[in-house]
Amino acid sequence: ATLGGEIVWVYRNGRYYAYSTDENIENVILNKGYNIDDDVLMPQEGALVYSDNDYDISLGANKVIPYNELNLSKGWNLVFYSSNLIDLNNTSENRLIWTYGNNWKYYSKSIILNGIDKFQYIIPGKGYFIYNP
Repeated sequence: ATLGGEIVWVYRNGRYYAYSTDENIENVILNKGYNIDDDVLMPQEGALVYSDNDYDISLGANKVIPYNELNLSKGWNLVFYSSNLIDLNNTSENRLIWTYGNNWKYYSKSIILNGIDKFQYIIPGKGYFIYNP
């Protein structure tokens, strides 16, 4: 069966959490072993949003946090970045970072992944998976 509607995914403390206003979608999420979380997003937290329709999403920010001040947990972090554009090639950044637009892209100074596009800029308003060793 094909499900329609909207799903919001977050990655928190090493686990995926999902939320949907559609009870059928939430039942499928639970049956697949994922947790449901209807709390608001935490500061700096990123989200993956799936929708059958186009929406404008307004995200208010009380405080803009510079990239070098992101509070990253050990392991993978899904973060939302809201400050200025950063050219990663001009930083000492050596973490593995992933982002998604029309396809997955990565950034790393030390890892080469053949066949996968690489990106160079941290762009305000986008979400990033950042690995913090």
